[in-house]
Amino acid sequence: MSLEELASALVKRRYDVLRKYRFKLLIRLLTGPRELTLQRVEDFEIIATKAWTLEVDGVEFLENTTAIEIAAGFISTESAREDEWLEFLERVKEKRRPRIFVGMAFRSRFSIPHNAAEYDVYVLEVTSEEVKGEGESPQ
Repeated sequence: MSLEELASALVKRRYDVLRKYRFKLLIRLLTGPRELTLQRVEDFEIIATKAWTLEVDGVEFLENTTAIEIAAGFISTESAREDEWLEFLERVKEKRRPRIFVGMAFRSRFSIPHNAAEYDVYVLEVTSEEVKGEGESPQ
């Protein structure tokens, strides 16, 4: 599936399509009982008190993301147009690591601070769970 089709699925909330995608997130905490240090998570180095990656499917990503970062700044996922979702996905593909804001339930579940100034969530990559050969159509 192309980025355009995924952007369309995000706007239209097509859960059948979104379930086939995995979003890899990097969560960075900026406050806590420890000092800020250089943290290495996979191939990414970042200053944080703690940092880790988390993979969620497309449905969980959409349901828990309240805003996405594009070149113009953050925009609400509720009002994001297809072209804005496409820009966001292209930034992920280009390894620009755009950030997102997540909702309270997600922050509570993963022990992320409630104050947005105390954490960052970056999107490192989006992958498809579909494994199709050349010329095969999705079922």
